[in-house]
Amino acid sequence: MGMIQQFERLEQRAPDGVRTAVWSSLRVPHFVVRRKVVSDYLASHTVRKLQVGCGGNILSGWLNSDLNPVRSMGVYLANLQEAREASGAAESARPALRPFRDVIYLDATKTLPFPNNTFDYVFSEHMIEHIPYQAAMGLIKEIYRVVKPGGRVRISTPDLSFLINLYTQDKSDLQLRYITWATDSFLKGTKLPDALSDADTFVINNFVRNWGHQFIYDQKTLWNAFAQCGFSEIERCNPGVSVDENLRGIESHGRRISDDFSQLESIVVEALKPAVAQRRSSTTGEVAAQAPVEVASGSNQL
Repeated sequence: MGMIQQFERLEQRAPDGVRTAVWSSLRVPHFVVRRKVVSDYLASHTVRKLQVGCGGNILSGWLNSDLNPVRSMGVYLANLQEAREASGAAESARPALRPFRDVIYLDATKTLPFPNNTFDYVFSEHMIEHIPYQAAMGLIKEIYRVVKPGGRVRISTPDLSFLINLYTQDKSDLQLRYITWATDSFLKGTKLPDALSDADTFVINNFVRNWGHQFIYDQKTLWNAFAQCGFSEIERCNPGVSVDENLRGIESHGRRISDDFSQLESIVVEALKPAVAQRRSSTTGEVAAQAPVEVASGSNQL
């Protein structure tokens, strides 16, 4: 078992009150310095990129954010350690982390602390499934607000159709390998059916209920969420693939569970904030154009 898996299991075993108290206390200094960190980032980057819920995937050139920044940096360092042990790289190969600056504190269920039309890109990977659907709709609306007209958003999340297809009788070799991996990794101690293919029910239930998952999206639900918030040119992408070089190869989920399994699990969506905003009428269903939102002085300031 890797360092990250050991850490996650230890975290899950901690009483809820203890876990909440520890993470809450560790967020305080990150909250205090956030305004300065964000201001410095915006001043020093002409192309501004926000990652929401970075976990251990701390990207260079991005404003990385997470609900638990200390945990993110710990997972990032554990990832580097495991990669170094696998490749035999020297200790000096580890990039230096800057405490309080490389990951800012951000609660994705609340108003984003940025002015309108701030970022060229927003990216979030396997995060929105951890917050309730209504909170995720609020987040997508907030992303629309803080992205510049012409800016792009990329979101990766588990795909409900992957779970439904996992329940079919005629399973592919990849699906059978996934079931084997999932039962070995997450269902030890659970009495499972003798036939591997019959373990699908247990794998599906574990996926829906574990890791704090709140809502698993299918393509139409995710598309509708983006469209309702005003995004256009909504398209599905493969993990790591994008027409925009700024959004290529930025996912990390495949490094944790293998690229094949990540491809099987994930739905990745990119969308554009139009230069002229479009809103769908709730009564007629017709799409009407409106001028893009301008940055208002004093609006949602850092």
